[in-house]
Amino acid sequence: MRVRARPDFPRYVTDGRLHQNLRAGAAYYVLGVGNESYRIVNHNGEPILYPKELFEVVDPTVPSGWKFDEYDDGEYVLHPRFAGPGFYEQWHNSDGDLPGMRAARTHVRDELVRLADESAGDDRHLLLETLERLRP
Repeated sequence: MRVRARPDFPRYVTDGRLHQNLRAGAAYYVLGVGNESYRIVNHNGEPILYPKELFEVVDPTVPSGWKFDEYDDGEYVLHPRFAGPGFYEQWHNSDGDLPGMRAARTHVRDELVRLADESAGDDRHLLLETLERLRP
């Protein structure tokens, strides 16, 4: 799935954040979808949730092997199978688990490489760009 930051995305900000690591008009490969957000690798190399309103969908195709989780409150998350609850907390090392952080980062890289190997054209190009931005 690919999205593009709206050229005037700051107009659509409703959460009070500046979203400095997004670039107006830039395309992003989506790593997860929730009710109100997309998870993308921003230009600071971090997989962060951003409000859907900031983007236009370029290609709605969901990669094979993704999982749909729905919760009792009606919320949902669509994500790669490895990225279950708590996965991105591991990525950001919010619990101080360094081996967990390294494993999370390896999973994301491996998934992006797998998807790039299976893709062509715009998808492949954008996946390779995303891999370049991803923090080690």
